[in-house]
Amino acid sequence: MIGEEFYEVAKRLSHDFDRLEAGEEVVGRMRIGSPEEAALFLSRATPEQRSRRASTFFDAIAKRQELGQGMHDRGEAISFAYGEMRPQDAAGMNRHFPIRVKTISVKEKEIAAGNCWDVSTRGSEWGVDDGEELYCIVNIGKLILHSGASLIVRGNVFTLVCQELQKIDGIGWRPDWKKEQEKEFPPFDIGVLPTPFSYTPENILKLQGRDGKAGESGHNGVQEQKLELTSTIFGSFYTGKRTGAINGKRGQDGEAGEKGSAGGCGGACKLAEINIRHITCGKEKITILAKAGDGGDGGAGGVGGDGGKGSNGLPSYRTLYDDYPAGAGGDGGNGGDGGKGGNGGNGGISSNIYICVPKNREKEIHVISMEGKGGTGGFGGTGGFGGAGGFGIPNGKAGADGSAGKKGKDGHTRPAPPVFLNEKRIM
Repeated sequence: MIGEEFYEVAKRLSHDFDRLEAGEEVVGRMRIGSPEEAALFLSRATPEQRSRRASTFFDAIAKRQELGQGMHDRGEAISFAYGEMRPQDAAGMNRHFPIRVKTISVKEKEIAAGNCWDVSTRGSEWGVDDGEELYCIVNIGKLILHSGASLIVRGNVFTLVCQELQKIDGIGWRPDWKKEQEKEFPPFDIGVLPTPFSYTPENILKLQGRDGKAGESGHNGVQEQKLELTSTIFGSFYTGKRTGAINGKRGQDGEAGEKGSAGGCGGACKLAEINIRHITCGKEKITILAKAGDGGDGGAGGVGGDGGKGSNGLPSYRTLYDDYPAGAGGDGGNGGDGGKGGNGGNGGISSNIYICVPKNREKEIHVISMEGKGGTGGFGGTGGFGGAGGFGIPNGKAGADGSAGKKGKDGHTRPAPPVFLNEKRIM
């Protein structure tokens, strides 16, 4: 079933035929200088397919055309459909070209039961930041998926050209996202997944927000005056001069808890073109999953620090000539307010997913497209306890408890990737 297209693509990618015939998996890297040149490498669409895509390319992503992402979308329209570069896009696009493309060709690839073949490329392979747009082209003669096997790409613009896909019935792979996203999703055979991190123009972020630090507790009030008593035949008397305050000192207020940091935005599900020329499967269909990244949860606000205790007032005392009353107890310090919970991150954005199969095999394709859910806002920290008042006449007042921090806002959920099967939108 391996036809001329496999060798045509391999030749275009400069992959060694002798190594391919020997059964090797050939991996390369290439740079492409313009959107027009990218159209020759990234897409296998015919002129008719490109024309049909052009008429619907922006239907689901029209709202972001005036944003920075719109420039990327218009560049992809040139490469995967038909499009024109706006004059104002030229400078921005030129900053990203020549683009970085990981290429893979293999004549036959067999993925064992329960295993996953991740073809993604990351910035570390190129010596660039992970925020740079990266591309991946995979050219396969025959792909055999055993029970629970899968092929995935995470956060790269992706092109798959597979001459024959053979699926052996079994339960699909369920990736372990508990550490990364704490989410679950259904089994699949081919997964177009989001970048496994949250990205801003400033840096790469952890998806989950960090909890705020607890506020420091206030210091207890300090009694500055001490009594020096002298014993006489008449009892103990204060013989020194009366100086300084006899009242207790107020406790220090507790510090407010730190605000929890916001959760990161979910990773982007990038554009993909999946070409399968022949399908062999049993009762189970070929399941293709496209998933926008879920936003991270906001961190919890820090607990407010407790207020310090007020110090005791001096006790009453007598001299040979005078009686002095006891000092008042110092008031307790107020508890610090709890920190506000961090806001949840918004779900990730998505681009178009194109699936191309023989017309008579469309029913063998099962597609799951999942939205990027917004993260949950973090809980506010509890307020610190007010410090106890010191003893005296009268006793000091207890400090007020700190207020609890507000809960962070939940992130916005963003739409699932738009999916086209043979140029007809199905999701």
